[in-house]
Amino acid sequence: MRCRWLVFIACLLVVFAAGCRPCHKASDLGFLKPGMSYEEIKARVGTADTDICSGTPCPLYNLCDGRVVVLRFNDWLDDLDIAWVAKDDSLESIFDDEPIEVLVGAIGPPSKYFLNMGSRSLQLDADGHPHIAYGARHLYYAWHDGTTWHTETVDSAEQVGEYASLALDVSGHPHISYYDRGNTDLKYAYWTGSAWEIQTVDSDGDVGTFTSLALDASSYPHINYHELVGDSLKYAHWTGNAWEIQSVIDFRNSGAYGSLALDTFGYPHISFHGYVDRQYALRYTHWIGGAWDTQVVDMVDRIGWNTSLALDASGHPHISYYDRDNTELKHAYWTGSEWNIQTVDGRGDVGEFSSLVLDASGYPHISYYNFTHSSLKYAHWTGAAWDIQVVDHAGRVGRYNSLALDAFGYPHISCYDDSNRALKYAHWTGSQWDIQVVDRVEE
Repeated sequence: MRCRWLVFIACLLVVFAAGCRPCHKASDLGFLKPGMSYEEIKARVGTADTDICSGTPCPLYNLCDGRVVVLRFNDWLDDLDIAWVAKDDSLESIFDDEPIEVLVGAIGPPSKYFLNMGSRSLQLDADGHPHIAYGARHLYYAWHDGTTWHTETVDSAEQVGEYASLALDVSGHPHISYYDRGNTDLKYAYWTGSAWEIQTVDSDGDVGTFTSLALDASSYPHINYHELVGDSLKYAHWTGNAWEIQSVIDFRNSGAYGSLALDTFGYPHISFHGYVDRQYALRYTHWIGGAWDTQVVDMVDRIGWNTSLALDASGHPHISYYDRDNTELKHAYWTGSEWNIQTVDGRGDVGEFSSLVLDASGYPHISYYNFTHSSLKYAHWTGAAWDIQVVDHAGRVGRYNSLALDAFGYPHISCYDDSNRALKYAHWTGSQWDIQVVDRVEE
């Protein structure tokens, strides 16, 4: 990554030195929309300002006020996307290590937008009604009362709400962990019964991406999250008086894509993406009462993205995750003596943004994204085989999904619809998928 920054800075120096290139007003970039693919952008750009270069990052547009819209290589996706707006000698990072969704600075953000919802952003209440936390411009919360959807703004601060993770307490009140991109903090909000209480949990460095939230028997919140600068895994929990914060794994390239579950003792178990012996790996750690016990679950060159963790009745972990090398969805579980690893779906490039839940029989259910066909998929274990379905394939849909099961074991899934820039919700009625639009990006 360091060498990419050097290339990036060198490229910008060349751009700024080349004063003869044509410049554009910000209004000229009106054709750029959130969710546009690289090919769509390239088709519109043509060669007026630049040939789409093979090196990265490379200039896309020069603005007359000195800013430059550039393309960069996305390490997590092995693809190009619009990434930064540079002004003078400074860089305004928009979304680190994630596909770009909303362009700010040169274009200006929509009045409402959301992305990077976590795999635990959807929960069902005691009546089986869905509740969803999501955000990016602000933090939003949506819930269904059995008849209609209601939405509200929880935190109206700017650039908050990504990586939202939701839990409902015994009273059905929502608790949400999320990232404050504007201040690079981890935040937490909960409904008291009459108002939203908002707290900053951790402000030490750039912290709060990839949050995962769980509540203990006292409804106290426990949160795992990623520290971006140190590239490490952190864990915070509320003691009843204060937040207690630990660095779980303080090692380079560790801690992203974390997922948290609590056992019957209230001890945390976390799956995450880590780096071991110069290889990316799926890793798992759990608190044993005085220390963290950490294991490597699966390790090849590039594995362990988009993890989602659940514990069975014996307290054994089950983890869904994406194998980038083989572009497959995988499921790993602890038998009591070893890790059993299965390929759930290997048809095409599948498995990103997985969300895992166990049913009453301990069988895994997983929602995930099919990159090849830009669709939302769902798989569950029948006891003998994996039953796989396409839930939604209308346009580019299925990223940032979250899964929950109702009392009948029927799946409910929230996800992002890139084509329509909408938050969607799908649930199985017993005979078909019922799909609804919950909320939309607003210009």
